[in-house]
Amino acid sequence: MRCLFKPRYYCTLLTARRLTVAALERQGIPVVRIAQGTAAHQKHYVHRNLILNWDQLSTLDENAPVMCGISVAGKAEVVGWGMLTTGPTARSFALRVMHDTTLDGSLGADPFGDPLEAISQWFAGRLVQAMAARMHMLDTSIRRCYRLLNYEGDGLTGVALDVYEHIAVVYVSAQWVCLEGLKERLEGIVLGEVPQVERVLWRFRRDLLAADGGGGDGDGEAKSDDSVILTIEENSLKFSVEVGGGKKTGWFLDQSDNRRKLMEYVRMNKVDSVADLCCYTGAFAIHAAAGGARRVVGVDIQEKSITNAKVNADLNGNNIASKIDWLTSDVGDFCRNGGTEEFDLIILDPPNIVKGGRGDDHGLRALRKLTELSLGRINKSKGGCLWVFSCSHELSKEGVLEEVVGGAAVRSGRRVRIAEQLGASVDHMYSPYHANSKHLRGLVVMVEPEAAAKCNSHMQFQ
Repeated sequence: MRCLFKPRYYCTLLTARRLTVAALERQGIPVVRIAQGTAAHQKHYVHRNLILNWDQLSTLDENAPVMCGISVAGKAEVVGWGMLTTGPTARSFALRVMHDTTLDGSLGADPFGDPLEAISQWFAGRLVQAMAARMHMLDTSIRRCYRLLNYEGDGLTGVALDVYEHIAVVYVSAQWVCLEGLKERLEGIVLGEVPQVERVLWRFRRDLLAADGGGGDGDGEAKSDDSVILTIEENSLKFSVEVGGGKKTGWFLDQSDNRRKLMEYVRMNKVDSVADLCCYTGAFAIHAAAGGARRVVGVDIQEKSITNAKVNADLNGNNIASKIDWLTSDVGDFCRNGGTEEFDLIILDPPNIVKGGRGDDHGLRALRKLTELSLGRINKSKGGCLWVFSCSHELSKEGVLEEVVGGAAVRSGRRVRIAEQLGASVDHMYSPYHANSKHLRGLVVMVEPEAAAKCNSHMQFQ
């Protein structure tokens, strides 16, 4: 991939023990000024509206990111450095923060050495800290598939790293990784620091790289240099995963803890029938069957996903596979026209259909309608439970998904209450300064019998 960075900025920024705004400006290096008290330099990317001198910087007309200093308004000292994109391809966030403390040599790089070495040392430091954090939360000798680097949650803007047994997959959406010669260095660091990893695969969101000032384009799907079919184990169940292919890095690791919770819930409550809507490769459905559900239905619009789901069910033996029916169907069509069968529990885990956040009326209506249709298939005589998820960044905010569920409940005529909030698995750590790194949100919704809802209908707002 063509690299458009200006390496001289790296060299200059890393030479000084302490840097001032005036010193950088004398050398022609851009300095981004942020408002005092915003703590913007502690975030991992900064939106244009937080940059006080954006009008001045935007005249640089640079499509590719350039290195810049970061200062707080009214202060003479540089508090960090990052990569600034000001050209027409720049997204709403213009600055990616790489190092958010005063530049005092803490990167450990030779001030007159290769700038790639400084960046590599910074990456290695973040990786080591991420590994230490996971050691407190996970037994990686048992849990062999997990997220090791979670974007801004681990202080790395635009980079995630998932471990699958002996393979690591690096998921890249930021152009800084594409600096010539850097990818090979980062790969060497991963192989040297992560004990179980013997091979590194790379996935690139080329559309996001283009929007970050790089070359190329894309359709929103990640592109891989390579992929490997691997049988992994999750919660004592087996799954065939195209590591480096499929969605994300190959598997939705962020739902691992929720799948375990579902299996335990089904077992504890002796749930009889379950529907897994937007089932992808069947992980929730298989966990429900393993938890003791007598009948499970998995529904997905993609035929390839259903084919892979059947393979995964077979991997876990006939005792599980025989309980599950797989259907290739649009979820809305299934709920409307898929017969009259009702379920004790439904999982609704759609792809990100609310891409524009709360301002995306079409996406919100679609999610609300799917939720309404799902509530309509919950057992009307006994009531039941809906597990609904959203992977939209905006809908992860407190109260937004509840509004969707509440509106759907009114329209479906079902009375509901929220029993539990769910999020991403514990290995998907997030930053308090970067709300979008907490992307997954779910609700366990208890649904009353329809008769009870009708008795209390005077309390429903129309």
